[in-house]
Amino acid sequence: QNQSMPGGWTRDHRNNLQGRVFERVTTKIVGHKWSPRSMMITGDQIVLRKIEAEKRGQQRSFPITEYTTVGAAYINPEQAHATLDVDGTGPKRVYQFKLIEKEPWGNEPKQLCKLGSTDLRVIKFLRTTIAERVASKY
Repeated sequence: QNQSMPGGWTRDHRNNLQGRVFERVTTKIVGHKWSPRSMMITGDQIVLRKIEAEKRGQQRSFPITEYTTVGAAYINPEQAHATLDVDGTGPKRVYQFKLIEKEPWGNEPKQLCKLGSTDLRVIKFLRTTIAERVASKY
């Protein structure tokens, strides 16, 4: 099963997955941008940790529940900062998807985060993995 993992992603002895991803964030200065995150997916939660120097270690997490929903993968060429140069080879389009918490009792669903990568394999892998974790719990 390790050969299906994209480069830079690892699985530990507890079956937790770790790797790097970008999160779409809103800043006072720039507006919207993609920020690098260290990501861990456990059986019960998703943890996003900031890795930029001044905010290193700040993290947030959300539980994986039966209401966690993985949105479709897409590219949005219209958005600000629609491309990223992650390795010095020039800007590439960002493939992205939303993680949504569908509220029970018909309340408005809320977006947990928007994740992106210039590598479509990473996005497909994350969408499948998170959907499988949700399915295995319920």
